[in-house]
Order: sequence, then C-alpha cells, then structure tokens
Amino acid sequence: ESDATLAAVRDRLSVIGIVVTLLAAVLGWFAAVRLARPLGRLSDAARRVAATGELDADLDTAARGEVGEVAGSFSTMLEALRRSRQQQQQLIVDAGHEIKTPLTTLRANADLLASGKLSPEHQQRALARISSEVDELTSLTAELLELAAETPVDEPVSSFDVVEAAEIAAARAAERFDRPVTVAGPRYRIRGHPSAFDRAVTNLLVNAHKFSPPESPIEVVVSDVARVAGGFDTTRGSIVVSDRGSGISDDDRDRIFQRFFRSPDARTLPGSGLGLAIVAATAAAHGGKPFVAPNDDGASVGFTFSF
Repeated sequence: ESDATLAAVRDRLSVIGIVVTLLAAVLGWFAAVRLARPLGRLSDAARRVAATGELDADLDTAARGEVGEVAGSFSTMLEALRRSRQQQQQLIVDAGHEIKTPLTTLRANADLLASGKLSPEHQQRALARISSEVDELTSLTAELLELAAETPVDEPVSSFDVVEAAEIAAARAAERFDRPVTVAGPRYRIRGHPSAFDRAVTNLLVNAHKFSPPESPIEVVVSDVARVAGGFDTTRGSIVVSDRGSGISDDDRDRIFQRFFRSPDARTLPGSGLGLAIVAATAAAHGGKPFVAPNDDGASVGFTFSF
C-alpha cells in the first residue's frame, strides 16, 4: 500500500514537473520575444539609417528598462543628426544665394573689360569693382569656413585674461578704423579658445564701426557677472560693445544673429551677414549666448560666457 501511494505521488510529480517545465519554456519564449522585439526594431532602424541615410526612423521610446533607455538615446542621436543636416543644408542654400550677387557682378565687369569698348576711366572703375567683389568673396569664404566648423575644435583650451583679450582687439580696431575704442571692466581669467574669443570681439567692433558716425567712440565693457531677469548670474561673465549709431529696431533684435541676415540699412554696406552669427557660435562654444542690451544712444551688442 505504501509503495502504491509513493508510486502515485511520483507519477503525479513527474506529470506536474513536465507541465511546469513546458509552461516555463513557453513563458520564457514569449518574454524573450517581447524583450527582443524592441531591440530588433532598433537594429532594423540602425541598418536602414546606414543603408539609406534617412534619419526619420520610428522608434519605440516608451519601452521600459534598459531597452527604452537605449531607444531614447538612439532617438536623441537621430534628432541631433537631423538638426545638423538641416543646418548644413540651410547654410549651403544661404551661401549659394549670397555668392550669386558678387559672381554676377564679377562676370558683368569682366565681360565689359573683355569687350574693349570701355574708356580708361571706366576700365579703372570696373577693375575697382572687380577687386571689391573679390575681397567680398574672400571674406565670405573665410567666414563660411569658420562658421561651418561651429566650434573651434582645432584650437586647444587655455586660460586667458578677458580684459586683455578685449584690449588687444580694441587697439587693433582703433588703429584700423581711426576712432577711439575704450575698454573697461575687472580683470579675470577664463578657460576657453582665445583666437575664437578675439574673432568674436573683433566682429562686434567691426559691426559697431559700420553703423557708427565717423570718429564717434566705441565702448567695450567687460563684466564678471551676467545680467539676467530679476538679478545677476554669478556663474557667467559678459562683454558688451556699444556704439553711437542709429540703434537696432525691435523687429531685428531677434534676427541679427541669424546667418546671412542683413537689415535694410545694412544691405548697401559691405559685409556677408555672418559676423554676428560667428559671435553667436563662439558664445555657444563658451557656454553662453549673444544678446542685445538696451541703449538709448545707439546699439549695444554682446555675449555671455560661462566660467
């Protein structure tokens, strides 16, 4: 009787063990399939992006756990790539539009010179126009190359005195433009890209000279705090260049740092419309942003930077 009872228990446990094993295998297979499905879609999306170059992959970023984190990171990367591609395409379109005008002028003047029908006076005028347009193209090309890099990756980060950097740029501008340029502010050092910083300050000075009356002063003010809404940000510094020109209209305040933007007053003046865009890129590379400060006597343009 005991042997019969143990045999019955053994048979039942065997059946239960087989059923539980099969059930566990089925549940494990479903769990593995469910876990691998997002990874499979992620893998398919990566292969599709690599094969077609299309960056609009549909990813399930709502998945839980590590798979969801990987999908979210991949989606963020694709969004950054889409934004970068759009910026590159817009830069190419804008650059092509800006290059058309000087090229058209160069061709027209070259054809006039080749015709042999111009008087010596008009020949000199055409040559001067060609030289001016070549200088414009040279400046545009240099600024495009600098702006396309977005950040001065080739220049090592080093420590430099902000006021000293501003004074060097101001002295160069004063000699070049033959007008007084003053620099004021406390001396302190930051870590950044000195050459890029110098180019940004120089662009601000060139912009101030362009829109200022002759021989009027240009003021450069360096601060070790950045003014924000309701107070000051002590983790950022700022540099502001002020002139005595006609000022900046309210409609242009939010657009002057865009690539190739030129206000109606500036379209007859030399320039590519990239100077302030380079200032914005330099500010971003130093953890800051450009801004237009209130100024009743002219314009005050500058940028902040992080310590």
